[in-house]
Amino acid sequence: MQEFCRKYIDFFEHYNKREPGNDIQFFDNKTFPKECESLKFEMDCGHSFIKAFGEQVWLYPDGLEDIVKHSDNKKLIGSAIFSKWRFFNHWANSGPTEKDIEWFLIMLRRLQELVTTQK
Repeated sequence: MQEFCRKYIDFFEHYNKREPGNDIQFFDNKTFPKECESLKFEMDCGHSFIKAFGEQVWLYPDGLEDIVKHSDNKKLIGSAIFSKWRFFNHWANSGPTEKDIEWFLIMLRRLQELVTTQK
């Protein structure tokens, strides 16, 4: 899980510096869902995350960091990341905005923190 976090934090930290079209490559990526499934994350359209924290922080990163810092549920956070990826992979009409990139980074950094502190 540590490698997963490192890999995708790096990806999203450099996301805006990538050439146009890389969002399509990532969100059409067949490796990402396999990695998520191997870590036992579930693609549940964000339902478990929304139930736990509300729809507002599912949609926008404002306040997300303060909310997820109180969660130690790696599966819930990982499943939310997987579900948000699936949204862009399947339903979104465009690539992620800067706010979406921020959302992914907050969630991945919290997951990494949990992995590091809960060995």
